[in-house]
Amino acid sequence: MGQGASSKGEPAQKNVGKPAKPIVTPSDVRKGSVVRVNSPARYVIIAFTPGYVPSKGQTAQVYRQGLKVAELLITGPQQLENTAADIVEGQVFDGDEVRLK
Repeated sequence: MGQGASSKGEPAQKNVGKPAKPIVTPSDVRKGSVVRVNSPARYVIIAFTPGYVPSKGQTAQVYRQGLKVAELLITGPQQLENTAADIVEGQVFDGDEVRLK
């Protein structure tokens, strides 16, 4: 009997004992980061990844250490990957993560 067959004539399993390869699915959540905050005027400047800037009128959530702390409304103006947004509710600090709805 050859190495590639079992005693019943069935082919041997090739991946026995090997860990399965992980399935990686890209996230469609668009993220950015707060680079400037003007608390008295209630607006922020957000930097997004190159090639993507949200449209005016979109809403976004602000997260700090995994917890939602504020909500924003994208208002513009936009320049390259940066855009301005009004603070709708909550408190925002430089470095906070921004996720679009």
